[in-house]
Amino acid sequence: MRRIVVLLLLFLLSMSGCRAASAHVSRKISSSRKGYWNWRADWKYRLDDARLRQMKFAGAVQVEDVNVSYPLGLDQQARCLADQIYGLVRHIEELTGLDVRLGTEVYLLRLDNIPSSYQMTFARDPNYFTMPLFVQAGQESCEAIVGKNVVYPAVFAHELVEVSLIFRKSPGAVLADIAGPVPLLGPRLLNYTRWFREGLANYAGHLAYVKLRGQIEAERPAGRSGMFSHPFSSLDSVGDRLFRWHQYSAERLDDEYYNAALGLFLLIHEEFGPDGVKRIVQGMHQQDYLNGRDLIRLVNETLDTDIERLAAEFQFPKTGLKTSELTKAVALDEGLQVESGLFVTAVEPNSPASGPDTAGFKDKDVIVAINDTPIRNSLDFELALFAASKDRAVNATIWRKDAGQMTLRLLLGEGEWQTQGRKSPTESVLSHQQQ
Repeated sequence: MRRIVVLLLLFLLSMSGCRAASAHVSRKISSSRKGYWNWRADWKYRLDDARLRQMKFAGAVQVEDVNVSYPLGLDQQARCLADQIYGLVRHIEELTGLDVRLGTEVYLLRLDNIPSSYQMTFARDPNYFTMPLFVQAGQESCEAIVGKNVVYPAVFAHELVEVSLIFRKSPGAVLADIAGPVPLLGPRLLNYTRWFREGLANYAGHLAYVKLRGQIEAERPAGRSGMFSHPFSSLDSVGDRLFRWHQYSAERLDDEYYNAALGLFLLIHEEFGPDGVKRIVQGMHQQDYLNGRDLIRLVNETLDTDIERLAAEFQFPKTGLKTSELTKAVALDEGLQVESGLFVTAVEPNSPASGPDTAGFKDKDVIVAINDTPIRNSLDFELALFAASKDRAVNATIWRKDAGQMTLRLLLGEGEWQTQGRKSPTESVLSHQQQ
């Protein structure tokens, strides 16, 4: 069976301490030029089929098409995760209308510390998606496992959905961009479906994050979703260029375009209702294979819209704030007596966020709420501004060193992005779950 390399991403989890003994370590230190030291340390956990076969597992729990192998003493956690993953996949299928064809093979790996970066290489089983989940020794509850593995649930849901779109028998298969066998020299077929594949997969990842958000926020620094944090500002920037994004586009574009693809599907969710995406997916089943133009036509006919124009004309308020997610380390270094929020790193002059006659934000303020919505990360901030699109201003609750908590009025301005009565994607997704 052909082997493919599955890179389950490199995520910095803000973890410290020594790594697992099985990690690959390389260090380099040299004098690059007079007066400067050049220092690099690579510390990466590696796992492949051979090493996996050498590991001892006490047993496995299977729930339908989800199989979780576990080491000694983690049988209850394996049962919890198998039930949760099965329910999560069914939840995504219900909200998107997509038939997820893959089963899931999960391996619980107990380590002294969760690795900050890792690389996995497995033989591909076309019927299963393989996913390791790390278990930190001493913090072995089901909730801790969910919270400490940044690839779960959002990236896990993303990969399942994208693979289900491509590697499926017709009807409804979405064509991927492909290249010939020789890099650079082989012919490339650009189907321009990446906006749809990544957008729907990111949307599924967002649904998964929302469903398990309580467990994630209890364990994960700054409530990081593992997904993309600025979907609406990126969609504003990218516009209809998103539909010309392909698999061989410059890598420097990827972060913004991944975010914009999520923003487009969240916009569809809001403009056309919680079933808008589901109706599009159901329409896919009426065709054997779909390229980018097929998908644009399908979306336009299903929703009675012009999706390219919708993306081109989308506008999102520019506040003039540069921010980062507040971490424990930053809070301690800056002497901030607040546990979570969005840390203001810079305020652009002559912007809605600057000046005594407008909001009056300052560097090192911490945004903890917009109107009545708590803010823990950048995604929360964009969702909250999107939710307030019918207003010309929002109340921003901040925490300022030596001044404590206060409320500032942040002007949003006018723009075509504003729509009366819009709810935030998080609110409407949650309300849809309760129906």
